[in-house]
Amino acid sequence: MRALNSRDATLCRRQNSKSKSAAYRFNEGTILIQLTPTKLRDWLQCRAMYKLKHIDRVGYGDGASPALAFGRSLHSALEAIHKPGNEMSVLPPLDQLLNRYWDTGAFADKQESRDYFTRGCTALGRYMEEVGRSESRENRQVMGTEMYLSHVVRVSDELRIRFSCKTDKIEICGESLLEITDYKTNNSGRVPTLESLVGDLPMFITYLLVRICYKDFTRVRLTYLNVITLTRVSVEYTNEQIATNKQALIACCRAFAGDAFTPRSCEACAWCSVQEFCPLNKQEVELDVL
Repeated sequence: MRALNSRDATLCRRQNSKSKSAAYRFNEGTILIQLTPTKLRDWLQCRAMYKLKHIDRVGYGDGASPALAFGRSLHSALEAIHKPGNEMSVLPPLDQLLNRYWDTGAFADKQESRDYFTRGCTALGRYMEEVGRSESRENRQVMGTEMYLSHVVRVSDELRIRFSCKTDKIEICGESLLEITDYKTNNSGRVPTLESLVGDLPMFITYLLVRICYKDFTRVRLTYLNVITLTRVSVEYTNEQIATNKQALIACCRAFAGDAFTPRSCEACAWCSVQEFCPLNKQEVELDVL
C-alpha cells in the first residue's frame, strides 16, 4: 500500500459523497473504496448486512437504544476529561459532567434512565481513581480526543481506498510512541483477547492511518479499554504481523470492490439490527393470503 499525496486526496474528496455503491470510479479505469473500521467489521460479519446498513441505509436515523445512548454519554464525558487544555482539577463533579451529555429520551422510563446514570457515574469515578491518576503520573501527553483521521491509499493502479476512522484518545508516550485508546462500554465488561486484537483488520485500519498521519512516531500501541471494568488489552504489531495484516486487508478490499453482498447466516443473525430486511428472513407474509 502507498499513501497518495494531498492532491490525490483532494480529488477523492470531490467525488460524490452520497454514492449508493460500495465503490465508485476515481477516474477512468480506477475504483475508489471508502472504508471505515465499522464498515469493514459489518462487511466481514455479513455482506448483506453491510449493504442494508451502509448503502441502502435501512433504519438510518432511528433513535438510540439505551445501551448506545449510555455509551455515547460516557464517551462524551471522557472526551471532556481528557480534552487538551482542560485541567482535571477544575472539572465539575462527575455527575454534573455526565448529565451534560445525558439523553433521557433514549430510555424506556425515568427509572431505567436513573439506573444507567448511576452506573455511568460509578464507572467514571472508578476510571478517574484507577486510570486517570496513574496516567497523570506517567510521562504522557494527550494529543487529542475524538480525532478524525482520513487518507487515500493506493492498493494498485486500479484500486484506491479512502480509509477513515475516529479515535477516542491519542496520547504521546515518550519520544516515539503513540497510544490509541478505544473505549468500550458493553455490559459484559469484556475486551477482545490479544490474539483476536492482533488479527483485527478494522483496528488495523486505525493503525495504518495513525502511521500515515503521524510519521514522526515510529511506534503505535492500540488499546481497547472497557470503562465499566477497566479491563484493557493492547498490541504493538511486530513486522511480521504488519505484513500479514496488510495482505489480508488488501484481499478484503479487492473482494469488497466487486462484492455481490450475499447474505450469510450466522449466530449474529438473532440480534441483527436489519434482520427483517434480510433476504434470508423467512418471516415475510404475502398480502394476498391475509
